[in-house]
Amino acid sequence: MRILIAGCGYVGSALGLLLAADGHTVFGLRRNPALPAAINPIRADLSTPLPPEALPPDLDAVVSTASPGGSSDEAYRTAYVDGPRNLISALGNRRTSGASSSSPAPGSTARRTGNG
Repeated sequence: MRILIAGCGYVGSALGLLLAADGHTVFGLRRNPALPAAINPIRADLSTPLPPEALPPDLDAVVSTASPGGSSDEAYRTAYVDGPRNLISALGNRRTSGASSSSPAPGSTARRTGNG
């Protein structure tokens, strides 16, 4: 399978290495393209709109593991609202999976909602 990991930091890189070891072709999208050799780097910033051509063609799966670059409300909004919106827009009709923290940053005015 051809798999894109968007926000390929600590968690995404660990996932990417496991997937690559299983024989998958893995692409890691992040601002700093320094990634393990088994992960094909894509330099992009999820906080800004992505042109569809920035993404590899013929992806079988997309996983978003982006995290905020700080503990401010703006950092959380960028990671969990703007970033996914920009990724989904660039993907068009492709499906995605996401991972995020279960609670807001300490001191943040963001509030957790729901039962999870």
